Amino acid sequence: MRRQVQPPRQPPSIKISKFKGEHGPNAYMEWEQKVDQIFNIHRVSEQKQVDLVVLEFEEYDMTWWHQVYMDIYNQEPRAASWMDIKVKMYERFIPSIIGERLF
Repeated sequence: MRRQVQPPRQPPSIKISKFKGEHGPNAYMEWEQKVDQIFNIHRVSEQKQVDLVVLEFEEYDMTWWHQVYMDIYNQEPRAASWMDIKVKMYERFIPSIIGERLF
């Protein structure tokens, strides 16, 4: 009896939710925590993390992100890390008064 050859397993597709930035600081914090959890569970590489996150920006947030890295760092967003993105998003979406209470 012949054994059937199975095709190689594809890695699971990783889907993170879209981010529009219009629902306030709590929504941002929940989104960030969920994304961190997904990356940890799937052991996503640093560059893939950046690619997946930036793909989920919409509308104003996509424009904002490109502006941050094109103007400030004079490089393509691809050069960033997930930590860089979180820092910039935290600065943008968490009002300073709330940020002070978190630490």
